[in-house]
Amino acid sequence: MATIIDAIISLVCIRQKEGEELSIYEMRFRNLRDITVAQLVGEIILHKIIGRGAEINGKAQKRLGIR
Repeated sequence: MATIIDAIISLVCIRQKEGEELSIYEMRFRNLRDITVAQLVGEIILHKIIGRGAEINGKAQKRLGIR
């Protein structure tokens, strides 16, 4: 479950790097998207993700230095 959450967070937080060409960014984005989709193919129960939303949000904020 944590791997799926990490993949989703990575996909949502991806940004184009300074000086990076758009084609390279697009390739990184598509690769990350494909990895996330591959991990979501397995059994995913949405209410488990929603139920853990507060915990996940807190961890993501700590990782980004918001809290």
